[in-house]
Amino acid sequence: MKRCPACNRVEPDDTLAFCRADGTPLVSDSSTANTNARRSSESETSILPHTTNAGGVSGSTNATTALDAHRPLAPTRKLASSRYRRAIVLVVAGLAVVSLALSLYFSRTRDNNTTIDSIAVLPFNTSADPNAEFLSDGITESIINSLSQLSQLKVMARSTVFQYKGREVDPRKIGHDLGVGAVLMGRLIQQGDNLTIRTELVNVSDGTELWGHQYNRKLADVFAVQEEIAKEISEKLRLTLTGTERQQLAKRPTENLKAFQYYMQGRSYAQRSTREDLLTAIRYHQRAIEEDRNYALAYSG
Repeated sequence: MKRCPACNRVEPDDTLAFCRADGTPLVSDSSTANTNARRSSESETSILPHTTNAGGVSGSTNATTALDAHRPLAPTRKLASSRYRRAIVLVVAGLAVVSLALSLYFSRTRDNNTTIDSIAVLPFNTSADPNAEFLSDGITESIINSLSQLSQLKVMARSTVFQYKGREVDPRKIGHDLGVGAVLMGRLIQQGDNLTIRTELVNVSDGTELWGHQYNRKLADVFAVQEEIAKEISEKLRLTLTGTERQQLAKRPTENLKAFQYYMQGRSYAQRSTREDLLTAIRYHQRAIEEDRNYALAYSG
């Protein structure tokens, strides 16, 4: 290494003969002290910003320490802490809103899903056709008999509900009068061999419709319709049925439509209680037995 005796500038390039700053001839410099001084000078030069004076000599500006670069961290930490607290507040508020919404939902769902364990099946309305009336009464009675086999459900008896036959009724009022949770209403329209049956299951507590359906079937399918109606009611009331009870719902007293019609005509006359009407009822029951020798209800009639 070489050094300028005039400005003490150290040149690491041994091939240089003159100082690049002032042109003074360079001299060899091999002392350890000068080397350490040069390293110290280079270290300071690398840390401190430089300026060039008019003479072309490098020099440092006002001293700047490395610690100054870390001073903005305090405001940054405060800002990050503020954002963190704000995020926590938003999360807690969101959880509170969700919790409130869920509690309201489950509360309403629990109220709407209150178990109904009693029902009144009102006589289905029909046209003035006597045959359709017998059929309508028979469907109503069959549904009552099927549902009464379910241990979880209290079903109003035929004699109780048939007092409302042919009357304009308010299902909520009837339900309150009879002390039941639901009322089934229906209407039957018969046109030749075609049947239209409309049903409506009403929640007595608030008057809402729990279930409703319209069946468009052939007259020969009347037994299947009765079975479907009883099954739908048990499902809509969320009843848990045993295997035996499921079989009871699917059980049909007869598969013979004529026997069924004769039996229901006999039932209609039997309700009138005069001697002539009772004799007529017996004759219809005998006809039902002739159509189906295994028709137990006809024998009991």
